[in-house]
Amino acid sequence: QGDDILGYADSNNIKIVGYSSFSAYPFVLVPLEDPIVKYIANKNKITPGQVILRWLLQHNISVIPRSTKIDRLLENYQSLTISSLDHNDMKLLDSLQFLIESPVAKAVPIS
Repeated sequence: QGDDILGYADSNNIKIVGYSSFSAYPFVLVPLEDPIVKYIANKNKITPGQVILRWLLQHNISVIPRSTKIDRLLENYQSLTISSLDHNDMKLLDSLQFLIESPVAKAVPIS
């Protein structure tokens, strides 16, 4: 489903912006704490936040991460200069969108 939306947007010159990219709403698992995100961060020696931002950027999705902390602002900015995630990392991250659409995930919203 995500690829269909991205393809449609691209072919119609529509720019997609990632909003609240680090939020878990309405699910329980915060993306920054996802074991796959953490694995990829460790493997690439970057932070989980940088993994998510890099993944979005490689999909041509604009992101506007919000922070009031200087170290986080710098970390977010550095996502622009990090080497691209490899094909396997991207496929692993792409697969996460299907996990949140599972019946189990829908049964456990944040209250």
